[in-house]
Amino acid sequence: MNNGHLIDTMIQQYILDRSSLDVVSTAHIASCAHCRQKAASYKLLFSEIENIAPPAFDFDLAKMVMAQIPKQRKRNLWSVVLISIVAAILIGVPIYFFQEYFQDMIAGISVIVLSLIGIIILMILVFQILDEYRKYDKQISSLDF
Repeated sequence: MNNGHLIDTMIQQYILDRSSLDVVSTAHIASCAHCRQKAASYKLLFSEIENIAPPAFDFDLAKMVMAQIPKQRKRNLWSVVLISIVAAILIGVPIYFFQEYFQDMIAGISVIVLSLIGIIILMILVFQILDEYRKYDKQISSLDF
């Protein structure tokens, strides 16, 4: 109670479900003109809220949302295959024709240098994979709603 009158939540509870309110509060509303007037106001308000028609859009909301979603591009499989074949030819042909020279060149390099080159290549691959994973994770997290 507030200044001898029920608080608004108790009056609202009385309007919505009288059985959940205690007997003293129900008796107070029955005897107090101020609280009865508030209860009548809330009853009118609640009935008007129930009579309000649900909002209706005069446009197709689903169509508008779908228009804003970017369309997925179809990947052209032939371009990937063509680029792979060209790369294999550009790398494979010189290796085939100059394989004697490559064997002599690799044989002349010490094991330590070859190990360092291998470690560097491996580290570059690891960093590139991590970078791609971070990009992927960022894109996925931006999709979370």
